[in-house]
Amino acid sequence: MTKRVSSLVRGAMLPLEPQPEAEHSYANHALAHIRALRTESTGLPAITEEKRMTIQSDLDVSKSRVARRTVLRGGLLGSAGLAAAALFGCKSSSKPADTATSVAPAASAAPKQKLLNEDLLVFNDPKLPFPHIAPAPDLPVKKGGTYVFGWLYDIASMDPSTASSVSSGGIPSAVGEHLVEYVHGARQNPLKVEIEPGLARSWEVSPDGMTYTFKLTDKAKYHNKPPVNGRAFTAEDARLVYERYAATGVARGNYTSVEKMTTVNPTTFQVKMKMPKPDFLPPLASREAVIYAIELAAGGTFSKTDQIGTGAFILSEATPGQRVKLTGNKEYWQGAPHLDGQEWRMMPDESARLAAFRAGQIDTSDTIIRDVKSAEALRASNPDAVITLSPVVAGSTAICYNMKNPKFKDERVRQALMLGYDRERHIQLFNNGLGSPYLQVLPWIFLFDRLPSQTEVSKWARYDVAEAKKLLAAAGAQDLTFELLRSASYTTDSEFAFQLESMKTIGVNAVGKTVDNTSWNSQWQTGTYTDSVSRGINTAAYTADGFFRDQLETGAGLNRINLSDSQIDDWAKQQSSELNPQKRRDLQRKIWDRMGDQAFRLEGPGSNSFFVRQGWLRNASVGGPFASICTCAAGQYMHQVWLNK
Repeated sequence: MTKRVSSLVRGAMLPLEPQPEAEHSYANHALAHIRALRTESTGLPAITEEKRMTIQSDLDVSKSRVARRTVLRGGLLGSAGLAAAALFGCKSSSKPADTATSVAPAASAAPKQKLLNEDLLVFNDPKLPFPHIAPAPDLPVKKGGTYVFGWLYDIASMDPSTASSVSSGGIPSAVGEHLVEYVHGARQNPLKVEIEPGLARSWEVSPDGMTYTFKLTDKAKYHNKPPVNGRAFTAEDARLVYERYAATGVARGNYTSVEKMTTVNPTTFQVKMKMPKPDFLPPLASREAVIYAIELAAGGTFSKTDQIGTGAFILSEATPGQRVKLTGNKEYWQGAPHLDGQEWRMMPDESARLAAFRAGQIDTSDTIIRDVKSAEALRASNPDAVITLSPVVAGSTAICYNMKNPKFKDERVRQALMLGYDRERHIQLFNNGLGSPYLQVLPWIFLFDRLPSQTEVSKWARYDVAEAKKLLAAAGAQDLTFELLRSASYTTDSEFAFQLESMKTIGVNAVGKTVDNTSWNSQWQTGTYTDSVSRGINTAAYTADGFFRDQLETGAGLNRINLSDSQIDDWAKQQSSELNPQKRRDLQRKIWDRMGDQAFRLEGPGSNSFFVRQGWLRNASVGGPFASICTCAAGQYMHQVWLNK
């Protein structure tokens, strides 16, 4: 028996126990909302109840609008679920597209206006100076205009398989589509990741998790450009593109459990697994899994000048160092976009982006504010600007080591470096006291129902200069010197100085080296930096498996620190295919504890990030958890965006 479900997959959910008031009261707000919603939650489709479960789209091809109904998926602040780990969900869409989103500042005036996201506002924390989610008034759409974005990056490649950076994946994702998409726009929840139908209008998963069958649209066509000239998209395209990702892609870890991919017929694509992979679906919505015209990769070399997809926008210009332009696709299979086009202006200088935003020359941009003081100054100068603050779902990496380098082989050296970093002072200096000083890069929300304590994070996360020096002496590393590679795009001058001074305080000579963003990314993404990097960003980890396996397993595509630890490898493999949520959580906790004990990277505080956009930009997406939706790659989420000018 096949059961059709329009907006969620059923499954088991671990109970969430009442929690005391924590450092971040948004956690308590979220918990309260979860208890109100938790009638159903994620799991491998019907693994315990049904023989088969089908996720069926309610979407009308010509009208796509995210449903108002929200469903908790997998335990937002609890354990990883079966089908998509914690924070992952599926939604369908039924509301007509012409009820678009308006994003307004958090303080709205009377009379009360109908909102598209009123139910999501419960996640906002009144103790924070800015909301996580801004109210989105339900307004009539205005057609036309060009979306202008201040882009930090430059064009590195047109091939999305080469890197997880938006410099390689941004353009392909802006012109292409995915089998499934992340929920975005007004209905986007910054505390969880949900998926909805894309080129696949529905899909079903066998009870044992070994077979995924996707039913694809028969209406999508590639852009009318050589060499494809507007031909139809078919299941064979999905097979060929995914097989290339599995063979050469930086995100190939998502396909290691795949046995075979088959084109059943032009609108049916099937994936057979070697073993269950609970986290298989969500990464298919990422920029590392965009569907492009396979002809661009003919002969083993990818086009350096063009990208062609089936999406709502067509690439019209890509000038390195200057701009990217995209034109609205009037023949788009889900209806022409509201905008006439997009322009991404390459603006590597943060102050230049801020000035352009203040002058109304750009609609939004990569980072232009980093602290409350700057945010309040922007609100004063641009009162109509919409400023939101991300929740803290994980820590950051202050310093990542190249674990192939003998300098970092002795765990006492790594533990000493951890002890020498004052996380509480970091929070005060750079985050206005916001955030959590003690976290791991592994997201706490997969394992804990509350923010973990310092000792649960790592006994080495405390600040203890004397103990750090003792450990260095015991390891014979009193004169340790290493290079710390930095990009000003990710680490400010003041934060970099703090990192260098922290090392100096315990007698370590960290030699700072600043390179441009492209050079930094090329070394970080490939793990070819000499000693260490400042603020190694966590790219392309959209699921628990992305963090607990793809970033840590020996040789994995996202293992930027070149870690090779046999215990972690064993646990990483086991949790990747474990269908029992508690057993999987237990395995992930072992990985968490070993990462904390061995200090394989210098874990930094978890901080809030600011997102800023003009008040006239409607239905725009903000950053999602784990970089699932990046502002810098938001070109792919522009079909329903419009300008209220």
